[in-house]
Amino acid sequence: MKYYINIILIILIVIIASCGKKEDEICPTEFELPSSQFTPYDSLYKIGDTITITSTFSKYLYEKNTGETYNMENIIWNSVLGAFKIDSGNIDDAFSTDIRKYFKIVNCSDTNATWYTFSDGATSLELKYSFYKDSFMLSLSITPKKKGVFIIAFGSGLDNSNQEFEGKCNNKTFNAYCYPNKGKENNIELLKQSPINHFNNWILQNPDDRYYEKKYFALKVIE
Repeated sequence: MKYYINIILIILIVIIASCGKKEDEICPTEFELPSSQFTPYDSLYKIGDTITITSTFSKYLYEKNTGETYNMENIIWNSVLGAFKIDSGNIDDAFSTDIRKYFKIVNCSDTNATWYTFSDGATSLELKYSFYKDSFMLSLSITPKKKGVFIIAFGSGLDNSNQEFEGKCNNKTFNAYCYPNKGKENNIELLKQSPINHFNNWILQNPDDRYYEKKYFALKVIE
């Protein structure tokens, strides 16, 4: 009997140790996509100018926590395009900006891109990446229709973070980040022209979290 008790104790110890190891396992949860590009990169545009936004990355993605590269070919990636008009003086107006009033979509690689309208009147364009020759790709071109100071939000992310890939930990979701024109200021100085404290002060107090991580690009449109 004592022999069997010792065996059971050993098994329990092994199970507990393995569970503890699983909890401490470093999991792939933070992927960083190569930066999207706004072309031409400028701070001042005229009505009728064409601004092209492109994002391309390999199916093999580097993950920050593990330091490893993973094959993400079977993941469905998407992105959202939105805008804030920040020179009106009214923060509610800024956050309820209907991008279609101020910009025209003149070209888009996702022919099935769909518009979503929020209850406050704000709109966003939801797009999906296409996969071709081991790479994901998304591109669109917009043309300013009216003058003003704007923030364009263009963020790449996941359609469903419960999707599976080889090397993923069980019951762990994952995120992906894509910073526009990484390494550039993305015209953050234009926020000072906004009469709204949220933009000309609050965001500027912590730009890394409140501007760059939000995938923002500021621009001014003139006639």
